[in-house]
Amino acid sequence: MSKETELCLGCMEKIGSEKECPRCGYCKGDGHIASYLAPGIMLNGRYLIGRLICYNGESGLYIGYDMAEERKVTVREYMPETLCARKENSSEIEVYSDHLPLYKTYLAEYIELHRTLMTSDLSGSIQPVLNVFTGNNTAYAVMDYIEGIGLKTYLSSCGDVLSWEQVKHLFAPILTTLGMLHSKGIIHRGLCPNTLLVTEKKELRIIGFGISASRTADSDIACEVFSGYAAPEQYSSARRNGSWTDIYGISAVLYRCLTGKTPQSAQERLENDTLVEPSLVNRAIPSNVSKVIMKGLSLEVSDRISNINEFVDRLFEQPQPVVDSSAEIRVPTHRTASNARPTQSGKSTPSRPAQSNNRKSGKKRDSSMKYIIICCAMGVAIVIFLLVILISAATGGNSVEEVTTTLTEAVEVTNTESDLTEATTEESEQTTTTAKTDLYVLPDFKGRKFDSISEDGRYSYLTLVPTYEFNNDYESGMIFEQDIESGTTVGSGTTINLKVSKGAAKVALPDYANMTVESYKELLGKLNIKYETKMEETDKVKEGYVSRCSVEVGTEIDVANGETVVVYTALTPAPTETSATEPSSEATTPVAPEANSEQDFR
Repeated sequence: MSKETELCLGCMEKIGSEKECPRCGYCKGDGHIASYLAPGIMLNGRYLIGRLICYNGESGLYIGYDMAEERKVTVREYMPETLCARKENSSEIEVYSDHLPLYKTYLAEYIELHRTLMTSDLSGSIQPVLNVFTGNNTAYAVMDYIEGIGLKTYLSSCGDVLSWEQVKHLFAPILTTLGMLHSKGIIHRGLCPNTLLVTEKKELRIIGFGISASRTADSDIACEVFSGYAAPEQYSSARRNGSWTDIYGISAVLYRCLTGKTPQSAQERLENDTLVEPSLVNRAIPSNVSKVIMKGLSLEVSDRISNINEFVDRLFEQPQPVVDSSAEIRVPTHRTASNARPTQSGKSTPSRPAQSNNRKSGKKRDSSMKYIIICCAMGVAIVIFLLVILISAATGGNSVEEVTTTLTEAVEVTNTESDLTEATTEESEQTTTTAKTDLYVLPDFKGRKFDSISEDGRYSYLTLVPTYEFNNDYESGMIFEQDIESGTTVGSGTTINLKVSKGAAKVALPDYANMTVESYKELLGKLNIKYETKMEETDKVKEGYVSRCSVEVGTEIDVANGETVVVYTALTPAPTETSATEPSSEATTPVAPEANSEQDFR
């Protein structure tokens, strides 16, 4: 059995002759999206291609296996769907003739970006690029496979909020890396929890680099801008991007980590800016850190910090102490930060020195009470001792031994009373501590929107960990299972695993009558239906509207396996003369580039 047939094409682990992988559930022969490479394809005589991990307007990302090095990798294929298409039953890409110059321009930028990353000494904080090559009329970047989880998932496992001390440790290395990237002319433009990976060693890695057009809203390819993290200039190609664009993105990420809240989107802020300063959301955030983050989130580039070195210097600047001349005591400027303490949920809240002092005062009062009781008991013992002597003298008396025995018993009684008092005090303190432990009755989350409860402050005592699965009974975003039953009493910081619906696995294709293509694409997106668009000349439907689809309305679409529907956009036929020939379809006919060489792509 060859090496490639032993591997699961879903996770690239050995499964031998098994049809279904016991680790990831991938089955041999599972379908794939027609626009992307079929699992099992070999590239460059070396790289085995597995399942498609994700895709955007610029490229598709696959899990892969380097047969020469015998290691897992990821392979990113340049594939801007608005400019090209995959040949049917082939790995080759065809470029639409009217988009060929633009396709080549973006391809050259794609190759240059990944070659710069490959030759840069930045492997400690980015996903290392191992190889860049061309083929199938496109280009591929091979990258190291990193075991880890996304920052978004990591935050969920940490109670959704990190302390400033945790953030400093986690982010310091990648802030340095950003400065090095900027010095080489590389702007990420997509910094957010989706493009930051936390490794098994709890170290951050920057992933998801892309060409500039893929991160600009009105470019010629489908854009990938992350709401809340994208800078205002990314919503218009007329505004220039730069290092300040990444400073907006990393500031938004820090805001999310320290407050647990995603910042208001730049588009919304331009209309009505209601973004609250981080320290007002979480008072444990140092004042200077809060102000630097807000400066990094300035909507106007002229007001924003534009240099990463300046941003880092100001972010990590130590607050200057002030001197109270009357008391000769040095007092830190930021008391809130120095008094912060972590809660069970992982969130930082200000400590309460006043309550601590009250507890100390209470202990002092308890100790004083014990001493008073002991003194009183000793006094009673002395009185008893004197009475015994007097009685003994009057009655002709008891021996000294008997008197001593009586005194000893009195003292033992006194000590017993003292021990009981101390035990009662300790028991009281333990009871008080127990009473202060926060306990909650877990509600029923089934049938509720995950986004709604994750942002609801009433459930901040829980760590919510979602797993998304297709479910025919619950609409997309709805919770359909929780691993701890409702009504269970839980403590603060309890982790609850929730299963969230991705929608139905199969969806009936909706009617497109009298719908524009843009409106219909939006509807398909909400239903998780993968689609492609093509132009079609017709005089039966108004231009810009849907003329037809590749399948009939009402047909069940297998969205779980990425079944794709072709949506045809009506195009008014060009006027013809009386002896006219058939209208030309040159604008929509895919053609291959003149040559496969990389030099031609440039």
